[in-house]
Amino acid sequence: MVLPREAALHLRAGRAHRAPEPVAPELAPVTEHAARTVDATAAGQAFAALTTVEELLGGWETAGPLVLRAGGLSVRDLKRTAAVLDTTEQAAAFWAELAYAAGLLASDGEVDERYAPTPAYDDWLLLPPEQRWARLAAAWLPATRTPGLAGEKDAKGRTLSALGPDLDRAQAPEVRRRVLDLLAELPAGASVPEETLLTRLRWERPPRTEAEDPRARLARWALAEAELLGVTSRGALAGHGRALLADAAGAARALAPLLPEPLDHVLLQADLTAVAPGPLRRPLAQTLAVLADIESKGGATVYRFTPESVRRALDAGRTAADLHAFLAAHALSLCV
Repeated sequence: MVLPREAALHLRAGRAHRAPEPVAPELAPVTEHAARTVDATAAGQAFAALTTVEELLGGWETAGPLVLRAGGLSVRDLKRTAAVLDTTEQAAAFWAELAYAAGLLASDGEVDERYAPTPAYDDWLLLPPEQRWARLAAAWLPATRTPGLAGEKDAKGRTLSALGPDLDRAQAPEVRRRVLDLLAELPAGASVPEETLLTRLRWERPPRTEAEDPRARLARWALAEAELLGVTSRGALAGHGRALLADAAGAARALAPLLPEPLDHVLLQADLTAVAPGPLRRPLAQTLAVLADIESKGGATVYRFTPESVRRALDAGRTAADLHAFLAAHALSLCV
């Protein structure tokens, strides 16, 4: 029997929902952080994101991983990439997908198809850091790709591959945007527990069953990715993250004064290491990466000189005199 909408609603009164909730759940309890601290830590993570993407694509310039016949990265290549980046496989999948979404990574189209940086990557490297970050963030926000699915099984029991064809989810952009919009409703520097956000999302779009809530998974991934990218910090939306909701150019302007100034020197030590106390200027970082091996990362990067690394520099066309001149020009002090 077909009834007018008003009559059907009247007959179902009190039985349409398990528990009537006419008012949206509050975003509480709120944890207050200093807005300046949130912005600074998020900017530091944003700079780290740029370094990670450069390290990923720099390593794939000469020997990128093979593209699987069905598309995507093999499990072995994803593990190897995670080891090189010193991160988890889930995070490695995110960085690869982010570079792909930003147009910096694609298949080379050769017979033995491999992933490689695109010509746009070279142009991206020439941009100021804040603009490079804004391009990544602007590609992430509307992307339908869900790297969180990488490694899971599909309905036929096949493993879903990072960069593969089965990671698109149409809901992802809407959920990602809604999560950031909810965080933007809070005061600057404020955060709420993850479950509070999920409760609000469930109220706005109730799942069909208690066991089925794909939006909750997408929201959790969105929160984790926002932290990795430096859009948020400590669960709070950074100032440049708020600007990103309006446009990428505004996000770049908000981020620019928060980024560290690249250095043109390193500290040489008697144990055959060089310490970079901060981010290095590109020519210095590129040359040092050939001359030495990265031993540890963090607030300061430690490079170690080994016979193999020096041989690598000589094989690249550098002479012994070039290497001595380079170190003399960029060694601020010698620690003995």
